[in-house]
Parts: sequence; C-alpha cells; structure tokens
Amino acid sequence: MNRNLQTPPDERTLRELLSQMNFTAQDLVREPERFSGCDNDEVIAAMLREPSLINRPIVVSDKGVRLCRPPELVLELL
Repeated sequence: MNRNLQTPPDERTLRELLSQMNFTAQDLVREPERFSGCDNDEVIAAMLREPSLINRPIVVSDKGVRLCRPPELVLELL
C-alpha cells in the first residue's frame, strides 16, 4: 500500500498545504468534476475520509510547497 495512504495528512496539515500552495481543495482533488458545487470544507472532509482522492505528490522544501505532477516539477524545489 502507498505510504501516503497509510499516513495521510490530518485536517490541519491539509489546510496548511492548501494555503501554502494557494490552492482550493478542488485544486488538489484527483477528480474535481466529482465535487462541482461542493464548498472547500466538503471537499476537505471527503479527502480526509478517502485519502486516495488527494492528488500527489505534494513536495515541501525550503523553496516552497508544490503539487509535483508531472514529477519533473520537483526539480524547481531542489
């Protein structure tokens, strides 16, 4: 099993990551169309219940926080 799914972010961490990336919850979910009409709190609650909804990888470095999809985007944070 994916380690990120075994230890998903808690609500506080998820909200901090969203804030640092200047993302809404819909920006981070794998299937945003599934959540059209939902507010940020509803999408966050869904991601907390079902961590596989969270688009990954999210990389945190001294240079910032970024959703690194495609993976080559991580180079900007190294």
